[in-house]
Amino acid sequence: MLVASLASGSAGNALLVQAGDEALLVDAGISLRSLERLLAARGVAPAQVRAVLLTHEHDDHALSAVAFARRYGVPVVANAPTLAALGDTATTAPVAALPVGERGAIGAFSVESFRVPHDAADPVGYRVQAAGVTIAVAVDLGSWDATTVAALSAADLIVIEANHDRELLPSAPYPPAVRRRISGPRGHLDNTQCGQLLAQIVATGAPSDVWLAHLSRHANTPQAAVAGVGRTLRQAGVQRIPRLHPLPARAQPIAGGIPIWRAGERWQQPHLFAFDES
Repeated sequence: MLVASLASGSAGNALLVQAGDEALLVDAGISLRSLERLLAARGVAPAQVRAVLLTHEHDDHALSAVAFARRYGVPVVANAPTLAALGDTATTAPVAALPVGERGAIGAFSVESFRVPHDAADPVGYRVQAAGVTIAVAVDLGSWDATTVAALSAADLIVIEANHDRELLPSAPYPPAVRRRISGPRGHLDNTQCGQLLAQIVATGAPSDVWLAHLSRHANTPQAAVAGVGRTLRQAGVQRIPRLHPLPARAQPIAGGIPIWRAGERWQQPHLFAFDES
């Protein structure tokens, strides 16, 4: 299995999962043109994409999902409340409902969703399995519980939100109501909360790699995310800390410009990428 981060952050989110000649998209929160360009850079034809899995309906996750589905006949897969929240546009594209907690087979992939706390219709994370490899994705959640821990455990790669730094958020250029939403139980995880969640997961068996996702452009930095999550893990007494990799906001359709993880190999750092959410 191969995983590529095409976009991660408030300006858009899209994750590509490949197994052999087949692929899935987890979210499609960037423009259709950008999505097509990045898929081409990965050598993936739209016909190889078996489905677009939506975590929830917010634009930074669903922006081009319906347009991509309509253009290429690829189903948008989500639970019924999320599909309904997409509005009338979803009626013009192929869709398939996957109830929360149920497992479905999509080509070479086994897919299972799990509920997460976020201010959307019925937001979820996903576990995706293929060829004996498991990845787990939870990118918008303001809190977590035992269900979240169980869903993210025993994965080879975890893609998890480390949205903001507690010390940086108060001075971020957001209205007070937005700051309260971000830090609330249905908002976004901060670096410390992400580390606390990972400490619970590591207790059940440490993953080799963790991708830190959805970093805020105004209230976090890659360095702060790694430092904050790592510090929390050490304070929790974790002996074997997984490799922590902050995802850039947007991949670039050039050689080395797309973060890639391959099962059994170390994460590949795109050497031509600079962290930027513009």
